[in-house]
Amino acid sequence: MRRTIILLVALALFCLGTTLPAAAVPPEQENVEYGESGTVPAGLYCDFSFEFAHQYEARVQTFFDAQGEVTLVKMHEDTYGSWTNPATGSTLVVEGHRTLFIPADPEQPLRATGAAGIKVTLGGKNLFIGVGHVQIDQVTGELVFEAGRNPLLEGDFEEFCAALS
Repeated sequence: MRRTIILLVALALFCLGTTLPAAAVPPEQENVEYGESGTVPAGLYCDFSFEFAHQYEARVQTFFDAQGEVTLVKMHEDTYGSWTNPATGSTLVVEGHRTLFIPADPEQPLRATGAAGIKVTLGGKNLFIGVGHVQIDQVTGELVFEAGRNPLLEGDFEEFCAALS
């Protein structure tokens, strides 16, 4: 009887060992900081040009399958910066957070939660908030899904331009 139990336990362990899936490669994580600045030309958003300066802090996680191929890049990004009209000196403070999901397969849409994830303040008053969820086709760059309030994505620049004028 005892030999039978030992044999059954050994057989069960062997079966478990041969049917468990291969372990995926653990994700890599890194913290990155970067910035960008430039001038947005007149006519793109407002009747006048304005300058922007953004600083980003991001935690980037790269996920792999069992063969070590990248399947997904996930990025938690904090944004700090300003938009300034050089003609008037009007400046809007920009801050935000978004999470980006970037699949390795270009047929899958890029997803962003927090959307633009941007809050713009003027004199301590919240002027504009971009929130929600968007999906963008990685091949065409077209917006394929949107939920939430995103004035800049929706082409609503009136309040934004008035504050910068």
